[in-house]
Amino acid sequence: MPEPVRLIHVVRPSDGGIRTHVVGLASGLPPARFGQIVAGALSREFRVDLARALVPWALVPVPGEPAPRALLQAARQLRRLIEDRRAQIVHAHGYVAGLATAWALRGMGSPPAFVLTAHVFPDPPRGAQRAGPAARFAYRWLFARIDRGIAVSNSIREAVLAYTADGAERWSVIHNGIDARQLRRRIDPGTKRREIGLDPSAAIVGVVARLSREKGVDVFLRAAAQVSEEIPNVDLVIVGDGPQRETLEALAHDLHLTGQIVFLGRRRDVPEILAALDILVVPSREESFGLAALEGVVAGVKTIVADVGGLREVLGDAPSVVFVPPDDPEALAGAIRQELTTVELDSDQEYIEAAEFVGGDLVSLADMLVSENEFNLDETGLQATLQPHAVQTRTERDRLLDRFDIRRMVNSTIELYEELLRDR
Repeated sequence: MPEPVRLIHVVRPSDGGIRTHVVGLASGLPPARFGQIVAGALSREFRVDLARALVPWALVPVPGEPAPRALLQAARQLRRLIEDRRAQIVHAHGYVAGLATAWALRGMGSPPAFVLTAHVFPDPPRGAQRAGPAARFAYRWLFARIDRGIAVSNSIREAVLAYTADGAERWSVIHNGIDARQLRRRIDPGTKRREIGLDPSAAIVGVVARLSREKGVDVFLRAAAQVSEEIPNVDLVIVGDGPQRETLEALAHDLHLTGQIVFLGRRRDVPEILAALDILVVPSREESFGLAALEGVVAGVKTIVADVGGLREVLGDAPSVVFVPPDDPEALAGAIRQELTTVELDSDQEYIEAAEFVGGDLVSLADMLVSENEFNLDETGLQATLQPHAVQTRTERDRLLDRFDIRRMVNSTIELYEELLRDR
């Protein structure tokens, strides 16, 4: 049996999409074919995930920002690790990790193959100052030194190629993958709602995101404030943490949402929380792929997303997804309001049954939005819509899982590794 390929993953500090991606990839690579290690400034949660997957790790001080002195320190330690392990492939995840890796490989006699995955756009988020001359030089310098590049979406690849037009043949698109087995970890939604401090009888609208500007959680809060003025008994949940948490909590207070919103921070039970939601909102100003949105759709949750980045590429064919303009609280509020007051149906027969259901004594989602006792839309001034609509079908779920299954992502990455090694 041939010796396993010696592989090092390099990551910057991350508890979001990069962490999910790296853990999923490392977990899926067969140990008999790849002897791997994950190196970086790994959080405790990141290390726990790797330990559970039986993937070894090493603490290397890769910085979160491209500060030259910190990059040089990380490159020195990384070079020692590469030489000690006689690595054949070094796979950097993200641009800062890529810069540290490129510095580590400088002047090395027989360097390993260098792979870079671009998880986000090279330019700053929408509305921020565009990349300056130093940043543009750094991107070009980095992209010229890789052997192969992976973009998690076509839109990311197009943005990268603006910096390296002569290297198009070296860049492939390998979409992020999701593990459907994780999304099957369901418990009773009412039980989960009570556990996380939400009213089981309320409609629950939530966001799962890193709390940073590009994720647009402030847009969601402003939209939610508009919705809550018109529709009672709606609770809000924010899953995730980040640099804007205190600012967003203060904004929620200013918008008088404190009594109906829960900030949960980082969670390990996201699939169960998704099952407890009535609507998942992805209000991003910039989004390279939209892993949370994809998981929500596959989990069968009504999903409203901002029409940015790779989201339409990933979910544009999904009939259960509603797209809204980015950075537009009014449009988002309208979409949430519409979804909360619309009963979605599959056929004419179900249309009739649903009309009887709403008009009878049973309690529906629309009931809960208006009153816990009696359903009377005329008295509240609301207008429920009975609308035949293609709710998520098994066919849609299967199509998304087939296209974005984590095994497909892992297998495509293995093919890229093996092609690299054959060409060396």
